[in-house]
Amino acid sequence: MNTQVHKRVIGARPASLATPLFSRCTFARYLVVLMSFAAQVALGLDPAKSLFQFNCRSWGRQNGLPASVINAIKQTPDGYIWLGTPRGLVRFDGAEFKLFEPKTPGPGHGVSVSSLANTHVHRGGLWFGLEYGSFGYFEGTDTRFLPKGDRLNETLRIRAVLETRSGDIWVAAETLGGRLTRSNVFEPVLVGSSESSRYDVTALYEDSRGRVWLGTARAGVFCWANGELIRLGDPVFDKEIVRAIVEDTEGRLWIGTDWGLLCYNATLQRQEFPHPWYPVRALLVDRHGTLWIGTCGGGLVRYRNGTMTALRQANGLADDYVTALVEDAEGSLWVGTRNGLTQVTDVKIPIFGRAEGLPANIVVSVNPSRTGGLMLGTELGLIYLPDPQTTFDNARHYSTNAGLKNPYITRAHQAKDGDIYLIDGDMSVLVLADGSVVACYPNRTWPTAFAEDNTSVLVSVGGDLYRVSRSLYEPYVFKEGNKPPFNWIFHMAPGHDGSVWIAADNGICRLKDGTVELWTHTNGLPRSKAKWILEDADGTVWVGFESAGIVRLKNGQLSHISTRNGLFDDVIIAIVPDDRGQLWIDSGRGIFSVSIEGLNRFAEGAATEVECVAYDTLEAIKSAEKFDQWPSGCKTADGRIWFPTAQGVAMIDPARLTRNLVPPRIHIQRVRANGTEFDRFGQILAPAGDGELEIQYAALSYIGPHRLRYRYKLEGFDKDWVDAGTRRTALYTNLKPGTYKFHVHACNEDGVWTPKGDVIEIGLAPWFYQTGWFRAIAGTGVLFCLVGFYRWREWRTAVKHRKLKEAHDRLEAEVAKRTEELAQINAALKSEIEERKRAEVQVERIYMQLLRASRLAGQAEVASSVLHNVGNVLNSVNVSTSIVVDRIRKFPVQNLVRALQMLQENSSRLAEFLTKDKRGRMLPEYLAGLAEVFTKEQEALLTELKELTQNIDHMKETISLQQSAAKIAGTREITTLAELAETALKLHANAYSRHGIKVERDYQDVPKVVIDRHRVLQILVNLLHNAKYACDEGGRPDKKVTVRIKRAENGFVRIEVADNGIGIAPENLTRIFEHGFTTRKDGHGFGLYSSAMAARDLGGTLTAYSDGIGKGATFVLEVPIEPPHENGNGLTDKLANGAKSAEAVKQHDQKTA
Repeated sequence: MNTQVHKRVIGARPASLATPLFSRCTFARYLVVLMSFAAQVALGLDPAKSLFQFNCRSWGRQNGLPASVINAIKQTPDGYIWLGTPRGLVRFDGAEFKLFEPKTPGPGHGVSVSSLANTHVHRGGLWFGLEYGSFGYFEGTDTRFLPKGDRLNETLRIRAVLETRSGDIWVAAETLGGRLTRSNVFEPVLVGSSESSRYDVTALYEDSRGRVWLGTARAGVFCWANGELIRLGDPVFDKEIVRAIVEDTEGRLWIGTDWGLLCYNATLQRQEFPHPWYPVRALLVDRHGTLWIGTCGGGLVRYRNGTMTALRQANGLADDYVTALVEDAEGSLWVGTRNGLTQVTDVKIPIFGRAEGLPANIVVSVNPSRTGGLMLGTELGLIYLPDPQTTFDNARHYSTNAGLKNPYITRAHQAKDGDIYLIDGDMSVLVLADGSVVACYPNRTWPTAFAEDNTSVLVSVGGDLYRVSRSLYEPYVFKEGNKPPFNWIFHMAPGHDGSVWIAADNGICRLKDGTVELWTHTNGLPRSKAKWILEDADGTVWVGFESAGIVRLKNGQLSHISTRNGLFDDVIIAIVPDDRGQLWIDSGRGIFSVSIEGLNRFAEGAATEVECVAYDTLEAIKSAEKFDQWPSGCKTADGRIWFPTAQGVAMIDPARLTRNLVPPRIHIQRVRANGTEFDRFGQILAPAGDGELEIQYAALSYIGPHRLRYRYKLEGFDKDWVDAGTRRTALYTNLKPGTYKFHVHACNEDGVWTPKGDVIEIGLAPWFYQTGWFRAIAGTGVLFCLVGFYRWREWRTAVKHRKLKEAHDRLEAEVAKRTEELAQINAALKSEIEERKRAEVQVERIYMQLLRASRLAGQAEVASSVLHNVGNVLNSVNVSTSIVVDRIRKFPVQNLVRALQMLQENSSRLAEFLTKDKRGRMLPEYLAGLAEVFTKEQEALLTELKELTQNIDHMKETISLQQSAAKIAGTREITTLAELAETALKLHANAYSRHGIKVERDYQDVPKVVIDRHRVLQILVNLLHNAKYACDEGGRPDKKVTVRIKRAENGFVRIEVADNGIGIAPENLTRIFEHGFTTRKDGHGFGLYSSAMAARDLGGTLTAYSDGIGKGATFVLEVPIEPPHENGNGLTDKLANGAKSAEAVKQHDQKTA
């Protein structure tokens, strides 16, 4: 195959693309790049960690990714992640995907982006190649395609695009490979001499020496260096398609093909490497020199120091077919697949599980060893790691092979003599020596903790304490029998003076040589279980509680620290101090750290709160949740901290905790001012409006994007920075016209702020009436108006004076005329007064007749009220009587008679009958059952008779009440409305039960009232009676009556009776309280009328509410807390007036008689 080199000027590149790098970049920009590079040294995926300890975060069509297939990935200098997909370019800012469809140069060009390349020339730009089109440059929202000529006239299938460090742009296409030089000359470097000998260039790569490598489909691998094209001599590439090329830190060249991965040393000699293998589509060497291999079917493979590990879809990868790889500025690895996008990030706290060599899935507890190593209690036994710097593959595993009958280990402790003490799943205490169990002590309750004093090992069993050794298991001896009153001991820890500290359910204690020093809630401890205790190097004791935070005990003084004082969580599981002055705490919300100095400052009053650093998110730890783990934690000799989790054991290395020192790049993405949206890159001058401004911004940090925090300031409006938290939008309203500058900064999850941020200038145009010229014209107009108004006021005053004089003259004439008319009227009035006196006599006679008629009507009302209320109670009496009769009729007396007859018949042989006869033996049991039935029936009859007595008493009270009303008198008592409501409900209890009506009570705390209780009871009985009929007529299966008592305004209380029955038509609401008005066929129209009159007599009101037929009704009775004002005789003014009227009627009757 012949190779030809063509040179042709195909048109000038855009000016911005042809400018040298150093003429475009400012010093500040290089400073940011240097800072980012320095920070990157501490970032990236730690090669010392297992591949499965990293976080995998994936996106697909289900969670916002516009296309499933990812052809290419790049991060531009402005921080955005760009994806090449079949639907076009996709930009990702950590939270949202935005699709850009490139404007193609002509028909026949698709929008599928096959390749991406960064530009070293222009900030934020991106080279892209179309799968069925050409290649071009994208910046912001602008797409520019380079002009084509000669062989580029046809539609190309772009395989790859590359911009070299020298500024040349290389293109790999289906028919050629070439470059566009900085002098705007296109050179087809690799092109066939005929139609049948075209080169299908599939891969491009620039190595560390500036050489450009070109991979082809079954036509070899070529290297362009110093203007020469050199072919790699390995014939294997004549049969394979090259997909990717990369150079590692040792100068080796890695080439990915459909056959697998090939490796060549610095002299281009092939190295031994296991193949054939999966087809390789993508290669990447990260900042640590680790080789990452994207395979088709084998997932993502990491190769380092001769070891290969695969991350598959089952481990969190979007798909096992990897198509693209890139490492971003923060060290995250982005993986494009045929079914989505995956981000692989490092964690601050790795978790060791089965993938890292642990033999068990569940780690129950972590425990330190005397040698500075680690002991893990697991479901499969004890794992002993003498040196924590080695891997778990080198750990010793003690299980059934060591004599463990139950390998489920909850606690482990290594004594001073080297023996290991264990607690197993059978609640036994085991002693392990020389690799096998030498003693076993069973228990009936759970042992919980180990400690060791100067004598022996101590173990807590429930709330008791025992001494244990190979040959000893006996209760601990307390001096003078002073055993602490603990029900359950949770943790024990040694003191520096040989004492033992104990944390228990109701306090803590210090134990030494049998002497107990106790602290409980009476000494100031919280009322919570003490779950953890330790004494630090300074002799300070720290206690963790189940729900109350931490307590410091120092010099006999207790200091309480909780979430109210800044603590991350109040649920404390375990506390471990490190070698750097920090306490590491496992809590209900996750792991966090707090400095001992900060805790001491707070306890001593030098600080108002403590500062904690939480490690509860995915960028910190994959999972800190618990499942079957016992509270535990420890520090090994190398200074590392260990906590158990549901996924394994979490390891914290305080000396090597990484921080993301890369400040997030922040961009203002969208501006909307006065209803108009503006391009971020253009000048923003909004039209006149209401002064509304909306600005959307985003910080680009892909490690913990949900923890990015923002602050912004609108220069010209805000006096200080506004803390926006995680909000990505700033909103302003009612801004005055003018020019503003919007500044926004962001910080990442480790608190690193952007040094400069982003800024944009926004102008808001004024309305015409807000301009200076309009104000000048308006001021001149106002001045002219004031002068004119003054002149008008002078003329108006003169006119008023003239009119007043004319009015004065007319008034004098009118007064004289009116004086004469008044004299005539006076004479007429004398005559009229005499006539009115005669009329008054006639009116008095008629008034007496009306009073007599009113008295007769009142007596009729009283009689009607008595009949109505007594009738309501008689219904309940009839029901109770019927129930009593039915129960007596059903009384099993005949059974008792038959039993007595049987006894009489066998009276002569009664003993034999009761012991030997079958019926006789059953008779005592039968009589006992019959006695039980009689007892229950007696209780039921007594209950009904009691209710019957109450109903009869109520009838008496009702009649007495009406008699008192007829005498115009009322007896007030101090009572509670709830008591009256309950009395009324009892009177209707049986009726409501029969009709299936549920009663709900809503009684608020209201003061007692001074009132005529019988009148209130009369009203409530009437309302409950009507509510029963309303529920029946409503026909609903869920019949319900609600009685509410609450306080009203102006010294009143109210009782509401609400039902969900038939309701009241709107036209009847105004007539419901009229005398004689009723909506029931058997009603008489007196109940509500008499209730309303009674409410009025009590000084209150009775009202009704309903939304219509079928929507229920509510009747509201409002009565005063204190009675109305009384006259000297103790009666209300109203009753006194009524008494006077009655007396007047009597006197008139006597006169007429």
